[in-house]
Amino acid sequence: MKLLFLWTFIISSTYCHEKNNRFGSELGPVIEGMLNSFFGTLSGTALDPLAIFNMTIPTIPLPGGYLDAKIAFTEVKGMSNCRADNVEVDIQAAGGFIPVEYNGTMDMNFSLPILQVSGSYWTNGVLLSVLPIYGEGAYTIDIIDASFGGGGGITVNVVTGKLQMNWLNLRLSFSQLVTNFEGLLGGGDLGSEINEMISSLATSIINSIIPLITTPLSDAIVNFLNKAFEGINIWDIVPKP
Repeated sequence: MKLLFLWTFIISSTYCHEKNNRFGSELGPVIEGMLNSFFGTLSGTALDPLAIFNMTIPTIPLPGGYLDAKIAFTEVKGMSNCRADNVEVDIQAAGGFIPVEYNGTMDMNFSLPILQVSGSYWTNGVLLSVLPIYGEGAYTIDIIDASFGGGGGITVNVVTGKLQMNWLNLRLSFSQLVTNFEGLLGGGDLGSEINEMISSLATSIINSIIPLITTPLSDAIVNFLNKAFEGINIWDIVPKP
């Protein structure tokens, strides 16, 4: 027992005062590899394609009008093509005279060239106070240069050598939306106004479904990493001091 206490003290003291974040620098590439393995397993699972059923989109303001919209039978395809670009882990002592657990944060970024959203839509509204806008049919929205980024919490136990992923929050960003709404009518010949309206409709749909994408993806990553962590020991990755 005394030997275990002394060993814990030596390890904890060394890492408390070490300038270089050895835990983080060694763990980052390992977790990045785990994440790429995770994405490689997604095709054909509940996450790819991800099913999103009926949803009412919040009313969209337009110049001199509004647009109401609903979507149904929507699928999100392509998450299995994600790749982890960068994973950074920062580990700090949890506190106490002889800390046994170290709490840390993990920043990560996943990129993919395209994420496709498709399904059925309905819309109705008014543009410039007098022009009716309406439509119903199939739609597709291609999210170009999509990127999932975010941060999470991780714990390292220096006695048992075990790791645990505690939480993860992801956000979705993109550079461009390429859209197609079949059966969209109205607006006359107001080309620029109609293009702006379609852009607003597509953006509102994507903003509405982002939490339905990022939440199950975050939960799945946490579960996957914790299962993967069961098979490793931190001291197999980071040499003991």
